[in-house]
Amino acid sequence: ADIIFISHEHFDHCSPADVAKIRKDDTIIVTDAASAAKLEGAIKTMQPGDRFIVKNVEVEAVPAYNVNKQFHPKSAGMLGF
Repeated sequence: ADIIFISHEHFDHCSPADVAKIRKDDTIIVTDAASAAKLEGAIKTMQPGDRFIVKNVEVEAVPAYNVNKQFHPKSAGMLGF
């Protein structure tokens, strides 16, 4: 993969073993700080509202949360891209 986007640190979204399967030497991972702590390599951390360009792709982090379930609350700061 050229770029890997990870929304949050839960095991079903951030798996270091699975990232290793698709990572290349020049892969950039875009994620939140909690997920970044579990990973290695070139990592760009973001928060909702942040924007930047990676490999000629403009990326904007937006809030990602459930509106009708108890898990993934807005206050957790999880990301969509």
